[in-house]
Amino acid sequence: MSTCPYLYLLSWFLCNGQAYQSFVCNTSPTGLCNTMGRLTPSLYSKVMVATNLSDSLYQNGPLLARLVDCSFVIETFDQINKDDCPSFKRNSHQIFIGLVLVSTAVMFSVILWVVFVKERQAQMSTKKENT
Repeated sequence: MSTCPYLYLLSWFLCNGQAYQSFVCNTSPTGLCNTMGRLTPSLYSKVMVATNLSDSLYQNGPLLARLVDCSFVIETFDQINKDDCPSFKRNSHQIFIGLVLVSTAVMFSVILWVVFVKERQAQMSTKKENT
C-alpha cells in the first residue's frame, strides 16, 4: 500500500489516481464501506479534485505570487518599454494620470449622488411630517 496520501506536499509525479485508488472501498446502498478501505467512491472523487487543485496551485503558485505583488506586471511593462516601444513609459504615465483623473471624477460623482439622495430623503421625510 502506498503512503503517498500522507505526504505533506503532494506532487503530480508521486501522487496520482493510482495511489489513492488503493484506499477506495466497495460501498453498500446506504453508502457505508463493505470492504477494506477508507474512501468511498464519492469521497475518492472529491479527494482527486482536491489533489488536482493543489497540484495546479503548486505548479502555478509562483506566477500567482508574482501577480499578487505586481512584479509580473512591472516586469512585463519594463520588457515592453525596453524591447518594443521606447516611448511607452512616457505614454503610460499620461494614461495613468488620465485614469487617476477619471477615477477621481467617478468617486466624486458617487459621493455627490449619495449626498443628493440623503438630502432628497430628508426633504421627503420632513414633507411627510408636515402634512
